[in-house]
Amino acid sequence: MKDLFASFRSDSPSDQKPPIEHFVGELSLNIGFPTYRFQRHIDLTPLLEEYPIPPFALNLLTNEENLRYIIHLPTPVKEHNADFISEDQQTLQWNQSVKQLLENPVEMSFTAKMPLAINGLSLVVAFLILIGIVFFISFIWFRSKQSHPSLPS
Repeated sequence: MKDLFASFRSDSPSDQKPPIEHFVGELSLNIGFPTYRFQRHIDLTPLLEEYPIPPFALNLLTNEENLRYIIHLPTPVKEHNADFISEDQQTLQWNQSVKQLLENPVEMSFTAKMPLAINGLSLVVAFLILIGIVFFISFIWFRSKQSHPSLPS
């Protein structure tokens, strides 16, 4: 599986990342066949070291303030670590208190089947290759028949 987000990442240390990258997190999308895997790791520790929150502000945060991450998928999910999944298994939701997010890194991940369009495209390509092979074999067979005419009886 190939990580599609790898080319967007810089090789600089995390303390040189823009602050928004800490909230978005490190994303990894690995595409394989017939599934793909998404992983997101959010760690605000380096950001808090650079931009510390005053203790009185941190004490104001309770477990009541939540961040909710929702992802809608085109196909049902096979594996996940979400807090909630819809009946059709295509909507995942992670709930994280702000206080927890500031204290611990968060890992979000799921594995799902490729959408039908991609699977359908693979089937079309395989079918075209099969037709090409059949035509090639027919062509070879037809040529061999012409080069060796049958003897009259």
